[in-house]
Amino acid sequence: MGIKTMRGRRGRMEKILLGAAVLTAGLLQAGHAGAADLKIGLAVAMTGAYAPYSEAEGARCMADRLNKAAGANDPKVELMIEDNRSDPQLSVSLGQKFLDAGAQVITGVPFPDALIPMAQTAQPYGATVF
Repeated sequence: MGIKTMRGRRGRMEKILLGAAVLTAGLLQAGHAGAADLKIGLAVAMTGAYAPYSEAEGARCMADRLNKAAGANDPKVELMIEDNRSDPQLSVSLGQKFLDAGAQVITGVPFPDALIPMAQTAQPYGATVF
């Protein structure tokens, strides 16, 4: 894997984690005992042409770290990770599945033709897509 590829991958993971951290901080600030967990739907390519660029392991690692650092009454980060098989249409379907399961954040979709429809679907739910 080249340096350019790793920089792009690292940059994308940093954006995902920054977004999750900001949302978690918001929940903690506004939160109270027993606050709702932060559910993040991650549609990643674990198979197919984009599989080498998957962020799944990094996201799992950060969710574990955030959850370990959280107090007993703090909200936890719950990841819902699904393989989009490098398929834009499947990514849109997975986005709906995540929304139906209560996801507040959906990410990991590298396809421009999937990101806009997914964002439009997420809007009525008040979910964030990036």
